[in-house]
Amino acid sequence: MCLNTGYPCDCLTDGNPCEPCRMTVKDREREEAHLSNDINVPSRSGSTCEPELNIPSNGVLSERGRHFGLMLSVIICLNILILGCALVSGSAYKDVNISSSDLQIFLIVLLLLTSIWMVYYVAFTARTENAIAYKDCHAGPVWLRGGLVLFGLLTIIMDIFKIASYVGYLHCDSAVKVAFPVVQLVFVLMQTYFLWIHAMDCVELQRNITRCGLMLTLSTNLVVWMTAVTEESLHQTTVPEYPSNTTKLSGRNLYNRAGYGDDTCKCSHTSCSLFKEAYYYLYPFNIEFSLFASAMTYIMWKNVGRVTEEHGHHKIKFRPTEVFLGPVAGVLLVVAGLATFIVYEMEILKYNRDKTRKTK
Repeated sequence: MCLNTGYPCDCLTDGNPCEPCRMTVKDREREEAHLSNDINVPSRSGSTCEPELNIPSNGVLSERGRHFGLMLSVIICLNILILGCALVSGSAYKDVNISSSDLQIFLIVLLLLTSIWMVYYVAFTARTENAIAYKDCHAGPVWLRGGLVLFGLLTIIMDIFKIASYVGYLHCDSAVKVAFPVVQLVFVLMQTYFLWIHAMDCVELQRNITRCGLMLTLSTNLVVWMTAVTEESLHQTTVPEYPSNTTKLSGRNLYNRAGYGDDTCKCSHTSCSLFKEAYYYLYPFNIEFSLFASAMTYIMWKNVGRVTEEHGHHKIKFRPTEVFLGPVAGVLLVVAGLATFIVYEMEILKYNRDKTRKTK
């Protein structure tokens, strides 16, 4: 009998069904297949009809947590850098009531906090199961870690010379100036070990704590770098007022009096001038150590939460403009540096000549 109730025919008995009958059979087969799939698939949350609109996915929560950790760590870094920059620049001027001891106290606090976090990371975070699921082999090459170790050793020697020099002024100057190189020496040892072992880590657990700790380490290194650059600049450019023969000496050979107290504070042993002269030449290595450590810490911060290899094999295309851009920029920077150095030397000579004429 035909399934078409409007216009019945004998299509089913003849074996040649009409169009309405064929469509009806297809609809029934499709409905039966759909029902069988619903029976085989287990139900979620007790209902298969309504979508779960009120349940957030793990991906959304993970993305929100990632953004929160990034923002918090960047805010911490910026605040430390702003405060450090204010203290460093303020301690360089006599008119500002910020002494070098105030700056060194701030640095000691930063170094201690960073060292505590590094100990926590090495002792707990790195040893937690599945905390480090992937290592970035491009993050810590041997030459970079070797340079870090070399500059770290020279920085340690500089701190030893500083300790030996400042000990001679303990009877008339602040003990903070001895405590700072001691704390910095311990910090350099810990950070060198930390970056040598864990520079390639891609942390998966405690991501927000790790991001904040790495940004604390980065900002600490940058503040130490700013302090070293400022002290070296003051040593080279500041002309003390107390020597009687200042007209016969250039600004490069005179030391900044602020680092050792006033001229009434005399060293208790005879080697102070030797240690001053020695660690003065080691400042550039301390600067390079801070820059190396900052770069490696930033790469670690970027790798937090990374689980896959992002360095794909890209097809390299030779472009003359890109090949010559780097060398040209480097040559321009060298020329600019030489020009600045020449102008600086000319100004120093002119200043000394004018001062000599005035004294005559």
